[in-house]
Formats: sequence, structure tokens, C-alpha cells
Amino acid sequence: MILVTARGGWVPVLLLIPCLMLAVGCGRPSQESQVAQLTKAPLAPLEESQADLPLEPQVEPAPMQALAGPTPPQTRPAEFTFLVYGDTRSFPEVHRECVAQLLRHTDASFVCHTGDMVGDGSKWSQWEQFLEITAPLRQRMPYCAAIGNHDLPRENAVRAMRQMPGIPPDVNESATYYGFDAGFLRIAMLDSESMIKGDDRQYEWARAFFAQAPDRFKIIMLHRPLWSPGPNGSCGIIREKLLPIIRETGVRLMFTAHDHMYYRTYREGLTQVITAGGGAPLYDVESPQVIIEGDVLNKTHHYCRVDVRLDAVTVTALDYEGRVIDQFHLAR
Repeated sequence: MILVTARGGWVPVLLLIPCLMLAVGCGRPSQESQVAQLTKAPLAPLEESQADLPLEPQVEPAPMQALAGPTPPQTRPAEFTFLVYGDTRSFPEVHRECVAQLLRHTDASFVCHTGDMVGDGSKWSQWEQFLEITAPLRQRMPYCAAIGNHDLPRENAVRAMRQMPGIPPDVNESATYYGFDAGFLRIAMLDSESMIKGDDRQYEWARAFFAQAPDRFKIIMLHRPLWSPGPNGSCGIIREKLLPIIRETGVRLMFTAHDHMYYRTYREGLTQVITAGGGAPLYDVESPQVIIEGDVLNKTHHYCRVDVRLDAVTVTALDYEGRVIDQFHLAR
């Protein structure tokens, strides 16, 4: 099935040949969650923000310890919405357009960025521009980010991250990964750039972080994808070490970036989403052999809305004109 969009240089493809999706409740996105056509997404009217979801951060160093959240954890609502996007480097005007769309979701409780916030992390002027563009979001709700390769060196990245409400104050140049709980979710924001350098501390931290919450719905935010058909390709170095932890601790969902496209795949019990449409140049597929049955592809600038309900987590990917390019559901 072919999906036609107003943006992009190649035609996004929805691969269902045929669909072998299992029913909701088994961890695989449900068959009815596949989007067969572009539709308008429901956006809340522009009004004063309703975002007030407090996060309970946790961060390294070992031994792991919980850091005090901004408000008591019991005040968090059981049902809420948050937003995910990434790769905002290169074209600030596109990033501004993305932020304008994110701000329309006035029911969102927090935002997660999947890395490559800027094009050259060594230039503080680019971080200043990033902070200026994201100011309306950061003033409204917690803003959490994962480190990408273009965000290095970490000194500047951490300096910028200290201005992002929602990131624990203990984050520093030697430990730029952290996690938090929101509702029944447990979310880890990992640093792929230290992982590819063989920093085993982070893998050990992730295993302990998730193992301590056996009943929570677990999500990873990571810049480099485990599987990708794009020019940067799959990150086998991280996959080799992280996938056993994902299996062992029951991580259900991962948001990544790095290859500038939208790509969803389900493997090894994990739904991985590449959401890298925040402003960087869009990429073509260069490794079609990576694509498997049921995958969803789209070359367009976009972001994701995540609706957390008592019985399921629903992810909706939208382009900047409010059209749904993908939607899937994961039972709790």
C-alpha cells in the first residue's frame, strides 16, 4: 500500500505483505492500528497549557538512587500525553515549524528529544539558537533529551541540558544518561555516544533501572537505532549489548533517531520507532534489505504523540500539517 504525502522526496511505503500482526495484548502492535490512509489528527485548540505532569527523575552514578522529583509522585495522573521528536539540527526554520505544531497539543505533559539537537555541538551559538527555539516548550512543560553524535562535546550539551526542566540536576559530562517514571511508565534516556565507546556502566545502569520496576511499561529513548534502512544503518555495536537487557527486563518501546525519516519496526518483542524529522535533511532508504514485513516508512518532517491510557499506550506520528502518517497501539 502506498501513502502519498505533501512532503518528501521519496514515496513512503506501508509494508503489509500480508499483515501478521498479533492481537493487542501480546506486545505486538494490533492489526487495526495500521494506518491505511492519511487523516487529520485531533489537535487541541491553542489555549493556556494544561501540562502539569511532574516527573520523578533517577540518574547515575551507582549505586542507583532516586532523586527528588519536583512534586510528590502520587500527584501524577494515571492517563496523560507526551510528545517525542528528534534530529532538529541543520534547519532552524523547520525546527520552529515543528515546535509550533508541538505547542498545539496543549494536553501534553512533557516532551522527549531523541538527540542531535544541534548540528555542531562545539559551537555554543547553535545551542543558544536551539534554546531560543525551544523556549516556548520548555516554559510550558518538562523537556527531556538524549545525547546525539552531533551534540558533542558533552560539556556544551550538559550546559544546555541544565536549562531543560525535567532533566535531573545530577546529569554531568561523565554521566549523560538518566531515567524517570511518569504514570505507569518507566523511561530511560540513554547516551548512544558513550555506549558505542564501550561504556559498560550505562548498560549495567539500564539493566538495574528497568529490573527495579517489573510492573511498569518500559520505554527507551536513544539516538542511534538498533535497526535502520537509512544511510547510517543499524547500530550493531549497541544492539549486541542492549538487546539482551531489553529481552531480560521487558522493554516494550524504543524511540530513536539518527537516520532522518520515520521508520517503525517490531523485532525481538520490541517496537522501535525512528523519529528523526525535527529539522535535519531528510534521508532516503539505502539498505532496503533491513526492511521486514509490517514495517512502516515515511520520509517527511514529523513528530510523535504518545497517549498513555490505563489499558494501552498509543503512538501517533504526524506530519507538520497534522496528518497521521502512522499509528499503533501497545497493550499495557
